[in-house]
Amino acid sequence: MLKNTAVLGSVPANPLRSMWRTVSTALAGLPVLLLFFVCSAAAYSSFFAKWGFCGTTESGDCMLQQMIEGTARRPWVYRRLLPELASWLDGHMPGSIHGYLLQALQNGNLGLHYASPIAATAEAPEMLLTFYCIYVLSLLAFFGAALLLWRIGTHLTSDKVASALAALIFVLAFPIFLTVGGNFYDFTELFFFALASWIALTQMPYWLILLAPVATYNKESFFFFLVTLYPVLVARFGWRRSAGWLSVAVLASGVAYWWVKSRYIGNPGGMVEFHLSDHIEYFRRFRHYGQFEFQYGMLAPRGFNIINILLVVLLVRSGFKRLPTAMRRQIQLALVINVPLFLLFCYPGELRNLSMLYLGLVAMLACALSHWLSGFYRSRPPTPLNGG
Repeated sequence: MLKNTAVLGSVPANPLRSMWRTVSTALAGLPVLLLFFVCSAAAYSSFFAKWGFCGTTESGDCMLQQMIEGTARRPWVYRRLLPELASWLDGHMPGSIHGYLLQALQNGNLGLHYASPIAATAEAPEMLLTFYCIYVLSLLAFFGAALLLWRIGTHLTSDKVASALAALIFVLAFPIFLTVGGNFYDFTELFFFALASWIALTQMPYWLILLAPVATYNKESFFFFLVTLYPVLVARFGWRRSAGWLSVAVLASGVAYWWVKSRYIGNPGGMVEFHLSDHIEYFRRFRHYGQFEFQYGMLAPRGFNIINILLVVLLVRSGFKRLPTAMRRQIQLALVINVPLFLLFCYPGELRNLSMLYLGLVAMLACALSHWLSGFYRSRPPTPLNGG
């Protein structure tokens, strides 16, 4: 009876108005994106000024050049994603663009910066653009990781401001973790860890299966990080489905690692290096708890400095209890997996090799800041504009 009756008051959608709303929303978020990018670029610049492209080998050759050529020592040669992606971009770039960029890099003396003692490339000027592609890709991964950490914090706390502050603080502090050594693939590792965590928290777990081979191709640590996400998946899907999906993802990661390892089985070096005795020697010397180094051009606590340890203790005390149960279990499982691996196979003092704990640090920081900000605003009622 009412099939042909028009709905009173309905107005046809205006495509121009919808488009303008989309553009306005994008422009409103642009300052925040610029803030994240500037902070990411500043932290990345601090890393690069200190470590460059992971330095030189014992013979004085460029480590990155050997990684691109596939002749580097194991396990460094296993970190294939950025070297091969950058080489592909360099080889498939249109000739006019390639020539323009190469000339611009040379005119900007960027090659001389790469040829410094910590990023020697003087013997391979033809790889200048490949190196720069790795530089840009690594920076973009860092920027993407910062945005993902913001999304993760917002999901856990429903507080965009506190989560943004937590992500930015972590990004700016990231060079502190890159002590004793630092590599360009540490930034893509952070990106894949953040992306996998965001998937575990908000998406269907089959995306982890697709992500696992690519992330493992960047660094084999992703194989172990996947396991730490089990408590988060269980909270959403139950133990049976979570175990099934995660087992397939871990298998895909393991196959990718086996394939990379088999390709470079003839390279010098070993699959891992053992450093347990070095760690025992390192931690028994109290001078290591009072070391400093330059960050952002000023003196700052280095690595396991007692100041950094106290800051982490205060963060855990304030933020851990405010985390969801699944995230607390994720941190505990990451500790159980990461700390033994760090003590057995990583060089002493390299905080970056405790990377499986990054997610927990940002989550605790977001929760702690959200609690502090909510208490701050509750205790300060708004002041009338007229001063009355």
